[in-house]
Amino acid sequence: MFELPTSDQAQGTMHEPLVVTETADALEDLLEQIDPKMLTPALDNDKIIDILEVARKYQIQIIFDRFEEEIQVQYQLRNAPGRSTQLLLFSRPLLVLYIALQHDIESVGKRAIQELARCSSDLIGNDEIEIPTKVFKHIQRLREERIQKYRTYIDILAKARNRSPSKRSVHIHTTPCVTCAKFCSEFLFQLEKGVEEQPAWKTFNRICRAEILAKCETCRERRPRLLDSF
Repeated sequence: MFELPTSDQAQGTMHEPLVVTETADALEDLLEQIDPKMLTPALDNDKIIDILEVARKYQIQIIFDRFEEEIQVQYQLRNAPGRSTQLLLFSRPLLVLYIALQHDIESVGKRAIQELARCSSDLIGNDEIEIPTKVFKHIQRLREERIQKYRTYIDILAKARNRSPSKRSVHIHTTPCVTCAKFCSEFLFQLEKGVEEQPAWKTFNRICRAEILAKCETCRERRPRLLDSF
């Protein structure tokens, strides 16, 4: 027959009491993520580090799975028109990389590095998150490779001014006057400056599309678009 242990026997089987060092708010944030009776709230960008630290301490893998899935979903939205810049991957990619390194989440680290290679330089320079020097140099190398690629495109645009007009652009004069030449030079300068700050196709394309189409005040002809020469 099953018998309950005596008080002396029970004392020998007791474990050390669990010492809870987290704040009540931190524990509440964690429990909200796993409470089956509640609608799971979105992971708070401002609390994500604390939530994941507590989840690691208590070995709650589902929190890490949700975080990894959320970053993958955000990455799929990278080229979506009107995507929210408040999403963690796009607003603080350096923080995402820091978390990935801290918790060894390889897939998240990969997405963070891909975003850091093409995001605005402000998102890197203005974030106080510290990452290993080796990783930071790798990101800088990726950004420089992208910048060089766009500089190649800019060189093609600069040389295109002197080409003979194609059938598509035969109505456009190919020898710009002084005013048109100045405009083209300023345009190329803004284009290079833009891709240095954010080496991404959306930046390159946005500046190209913003190129003004108007009649030149000097030669009175429609100002040539460099892209028409392709």
